[in-house]
Amino acid sequence: MALAARRRAASNTSPAPTGTVPTHIRRRDLGVGPQGWLLVTFTSADCSSCERVRERVEALASADVIVHDVEYGAEPDLHRRYGIDAVPLTVLVDREGRVGVAVLGPLSDEHEAELRSHVAQDH
Repeated sequence: MALAARRRAASNTSPAPTGTVPTHIRRRDLGVGPQGWLLVTFTSADCSSCERVRERVEALASADVIVHDVEYGAEPDLHRRYGIDAVPLTVLVDREGRVGVAVLGPLSDEHEAELRSHVAQDH
């Protein structure tokens, strides 16, 4: 099932963050095979909201959802390869590497529900 990539604002009252959102992630770049969903966070150690995003995304890990954090200081080459110029960025990647949902900025309860919904649709 193909999912449309979406970029959402952190809230309805703040302007939407701007930045590059990849449409495809090569799962092998992250050392992940084709099984299950892949939930990737692009973060930076000096980003004030990245820690909370990582915590929320980790809570979504399951037998069907692999979570992988790409922290800029540890993996700057992956940030450059995918054109990541703003963090935090969370992307849900299907088995073929297509990005179905993308959230640039902090994750709201609504974003988390949307991620869970897309994962559940696959079952």
